[in-house]
Amino acid sequence: MLLTIAIPTYNRNENINFLLSRLLPQINENVCVQIIDNASDVPVQDSIIDIKNSLVYIHRNTVNIGMAANITRCFEFCETEWLWILGDDDNPDEHAITYIFETIRKYPKAAFYSFSSNCCHQEDIQVEDCVNIGQEGLIENLKSFSNLMLLSSGVYNCFEIKKNIKTAYYFSNTFAPQTAILLDYLGDHINAETVFLSQSIARWVEPSKEQQWGLDVINKSIFDLLFIVKTETLKKIFLKR
Repeated sequence: MLLTIAIPTYNRNENINFLLSRLLPQINENVCVQIIDNASDVPVQDSIIDIKNSLVYIHRNTVNIGMAANITRCFEFCETEWLWILGDDDNPDEHAITYIFETIRKYPKAAFYSFSSNCCHQEDIQVEDCVNIGQEGLIENLKSFSNLMLLSSGVYNCFEIKKNIKTAYYFSNTFAPQTAILLDYLGDHINAETVFLSQSIARWVEPSKEQQWGLDVINKSIFDLLFIVKTETLKKIFLKR
């Protein structure tokens, strides 16, 4: 098995049924789906409609550990080389898994792939395929910070990225532990490759007004992540992005 699709979720059981209906036709013996249920009021297991697939696993937390910690658990539970964390309210492309495996074959040494999304389109940004080296390369070539933060646009070499998993917990207050662990890993591995891609594997679905993050939360996330950026020059570039 090569790829884990991890879905951290809380009280969005209907969404899980939709996601599985999109994913199951795509998966094979090289792919598994892990649902990380953050103690939803109704267990996800009780809401799944007629899903009988040995490649779908459900982990249920005994208590709600918070969004960031639940995202980090996706790295913990992953036992395959590659990890795609899919937001429970996003819409995966019907050919997403094919695109991921094509990318792995084309860039097998990369530690992280950042696929494009409609976040880029909303910002009127045209993303081109680009290989980056280290933290410096990722920050200097970054065009859309929103897309980097978007959970569903990233695919990780989990065997590599998981080496820095403690950082995801240290920076759980950023609401973007996946970005914290990535930046920290790249800071420690200056020759590591990451890739920006024009291809999309999921569409961001705008949350309802009640579920949207406030600007104060988003701004705090950005400034806290600066502690992981290695140099003052890169910090300035990162803020501009």
